[in-house]
Amino acid sequence: SDLNGIIDGIDKKDSFSMQVQDLTSAASFLLDEHAPYVTKNVAVVDSAPRFDSEYRDLRKERRRAEKKKKKSPEHHRRYLDLCDEANQLSNSKKEKSTDCDSALIPLL
Repeated sequence: SDLNGIIDGIDKKDSFSMQVQDLTSAASFLLDEHAPYVTKNVAVVDSAPRFDSEYRDLRKERRRAEKKKKKSPEHHRRYLDLCDEANQLSNSKKEKSTDCDSALIPLL
């Protein structure tokens, strides 16, 4: 396909280093065309105002319970309870922060 055409286009009379350079630039071109380098911006969760010490500690406890959940049904139940508790806490903190944010919007 594309690569075969590029390889056929490399001059066999050139030195080995020139052939390597041509092949490297061709491969770079193909990668840019078919698999471009993409950057992605990710929000840092820790910077959210709702991400306070109470929520951080609960997440830490939930991660510990996650590691133990396969040991017994009790451990698994504890993990599920902590998941529910963390979700409820997160949702309540999101609602509170949204309420505060909406209070700052000026009414025209």
